Amino acid sequence: MIRKGDTLYISGMDAPNRVLRDESYKLLAHAPYMFRDVSVVDEKVEYFSSMRTTLA
Repeated sequence: MIRKGDTLYISGMDAPNRVLRDESYKLLAHAPYMFRDVSVVDEKVEYFSSMRTTLA
């Protein structure tokens, strides 16, 4: 779990990525599996993940 301001980002094994804001959850359809950190750049959320997305 990562808190950025009033938003709690939740990512865990075998659970959908989601955010908790204003006492309600919203699923994150395009977030990587088990992301490690979140940053906001130019009002766009970027996720850091240690999982590979391509083959070496």
